[in-house]
Amino acid sequence: MNEIDRYVEDVMHRIAPGFPGRHRIEADLRSHVAERVAAGSASADAVARMGPPGDVARGFLESTEPSLASRTDRLGGFLFDVGLGALAIASITLLAVVALGPYSTTRMSDWPLPLAVALGLGALIVFVLVILYFPVLETLFGQTAGKRAFGTFVARETGERIGFWTAVVRRIPFMFDIWPVDAVFLLFTARRQRAFDLAARTIVIQGGHRIGRPWGIVALLWFAAIGLGALAGYLGSG
Repeated sequence: MNEIDRYVEDVMHRIAPGFPGRHRIEADLRSHVAERVAAGSASADAVARMGPPGDVARGFLESTEPSLASRTDRLGGFLFDVGLGALAIASITLLAVVALGPYSTTRMSDWPLPLAVALGLGALIVFVLVILYFPVLETLFGQTAGKRAFGTFVARETGERIGFWTAVVRRIPFMFDIWPVDAVFLLFTARRQRAFDLAARTIVIQGGHRIGRPWGIVALLWFAAIGLGALAGYLGSG
């Protein structure tokens, strides 16, 4: 990768995934650098004269106002993600109930060591995934599975990519079970921001293609999660 490519990649990395006009911004940036090189500047000088990557990215973003995600799409993405988590938990619970069937009347200390270790690791993995699911995916890709289904992305208010701790701040209401109060702000803020979107200075934008019939998939996820959970409860009580 040459110096120009590295510079362009650095600038583009600072722009939120899914931000409208990304391809146009990259093309314009390369065109500006190419003009300087054609005028006789060395690649390093041409890049240096463009300015710091962060400033260049913000300069391009200032001229573009992204489309905000609708409230229904935000709700759909959230229900998709929570349904996916509920399905994972219900599936693991069902497996645990089946595995513990022969030992349901015994003390935990009498469980076979491999079974106890497997159940403990499973519980730990679920806990870690629940905590990290949103921050990690939003930091790396700007969207979770639910946002992908509904074609939405998270971005800073400036249009820049969010960082890990910004993604964590957005999730604080869910960690402390105050999300209903947080979500009410969506109804009254000009840019459809939750209270902790305002705190983190983030917005949710419409920037990608929705998958086919995402609400149908949401319904299937919840139907499967409730069904498996009910089955696990039935087997556990028997």
